[in-house]
Amino acid sequence: MKRALMIILLLAMGQAGFAQKSYTYLGGGLSAGVLNYKRLDQMVDNYNITRTGANGSIALTKQMEKFRFHTGYHAAYGWVNAEEGWMADLRFSTRKATSRAEAAGNKYRELELRNNMLSIGGGYTFINSGLIDMIGGLTADFGAMTFYSQTDSIPRAKMMSEGALGNSLFVQTHVTFGFIGLAARAYYQFQWFSTPLDKLDKQINPFTPQALDKTFNYSDDIGLEVSAIIMFGKKKMNTNNKVIRRK
Repeated sequence: MKRALMIILLLAMGQAGFAQKSYTYLGGGLSAGVLNYKRLDQMVDNYNITRTGANGSIALTKQMEKFRFHTGYHAAYGWVNAEEGWMADLRFSTRKATSRAEAAGNKYRELELRNNMLSIGGGYTFINSGLIDMIGGLTADFGAMTFYSQTDSIPRAKMMSEGALGNSLFVQTHVTFGFIGLAARAYYQFQWFSTPLDKLDKQINPFTPQALDKTFNYSDDIGLEVSAIIMFGKKKMNTNNKVIRRK
């Protein structure tokens, strides 16, 4: 253990002497976010309110919870250019969340949301050193929201899948040792065109669908991505240990 800590310390000291570096990186890891999707909240409320046992409906013993927290994975391929002060990357992420309603007699309905997203982004590297890089930027996000459902009597099946478009603001940090490192990205994503859910509402609420105005068809998401990265083509620029600022 002591030997491993000494190796890490020596690597960090060796890297600190080189202030600026350009490199290509490949990485992947875990992600989690807090989701705000008003139209989805309305649909879940409609489901819960109308399951009272009246008019032939099933009375819920456990209501379906709103979709607030989704988790998943991501992979990224990107570039950091120390001389120009910019970075760019291509990123794919997939996150999912599930919610379940229950009734007497082991009856239930489970609903799953899966959000797949391809992001093209760029940013400014405002700190670039031998050990730490810090980047702020913006992405354009293209993807799809897919919903699956299953009940005690119906196996899991895709209910609908439609496109979504948005943008994300992010702050990203790289901590690097030689050709490997760790990365963390805090982001705020706003989807301008999220999946309209009237079709899904009609499927899970066939007798009480709630058609809402399209202004409800948007979502936002704030979260964190943590990944391991491997660097390629690394170029050390100088030994002044300075902060980069674009001229």
